Amino acid sequence: MRSTWLRVTKGWLSGCVAATLAAEICLIVAAMWENHRAQISVPASDYLIGLGLTAPLILFAIGMLTAIPAVIVIGLTERFRVRSLLFYVCSAGVTGGLSQILFERSFNRVWLFVLAGGAAGLSYWYVAGRHAGRGHPAGETG
Repeated sequence: MRSTWLRVTKGWLSGCVAATLAAEICLIVAAMWENHRAQISVPASDYLIGLGLTAPLILFAIGMLTAIPAVIVIGLTERFRVRSLLFYVCSAGVTGGLSQILFERSFNRVWLFVLAGGAAGLSYWYVAGRHAGRGHPAGETG
């Protein structure tokens, strides 16, 4: 049971980090695009400083917004031994999109949160999801 808890916690944290990185990359690319369109020259160091300043805040927000849905999805996938990569990517993408809609009460940039959620689902699957239910004895789902 302890190894399952450790695997799941490690998977969720890696998912939060992956979602943060995906969101940060999208935000930096969007900022670079807007600066290019406006013909503003911004040094690369400014983007790196922005990354360093916003990444901890985004990581905290992602962790708080996804904690409850993640516990529900992870609990069900462990119980029923769901190991599908597609399931994890889609469920995390939906969680990311819904959390953005609930947080901002708008559909602006929902694609960013769906993409970040998909990256989180991929990361979670790689670390923990592909081993879902391994701690349960064969034949039992409870």
